[in-house]
Parts: sequence; C-alpha cells; structure tokens
Amino acid sequence: MKNQLLIVGAGPTGLVLAIGLTKQGIPFRIIDKNKGLGETSRFIGVQARTLEFYANSFF
Repeated sequence: MKNQLLIVGAGPTGLVLAIGLTKQGIPFRIIDKNKGLGETSRFIGVQARTLEFYANSFF
C-alpha cells in the first residue's frame, strides 16, 4: 500500500506545508471545511518573525 498524506485545513499553516511538500515532490491531498474562499478576513495581526518565515517559505 502506498503512503498517503492528508492536510486538514487550508489556512496559512496548511498552505505553507502544501508548498513545502510540492517543492519536494511529495504528493498530498488538502481538505478544508469551507468550499471556497472566505468572504471576510480573519486576520488580526502578525508578528515580524511570521512574515520572515512566510517570505522564506514561498521563494
């Protein structure tokens, strides 16, 4: 049986994980309770270190 990876949640953490797995050629499936994009933002604030982490994750 082939190993399968499931990411539950398409928030920032799930999406960063998905990007990392894609860069490494690891197949996965991602699911989220919402069917599409949210209509409002849940963003309240972000730490500078978090921005640095995301910047290094995407490029």
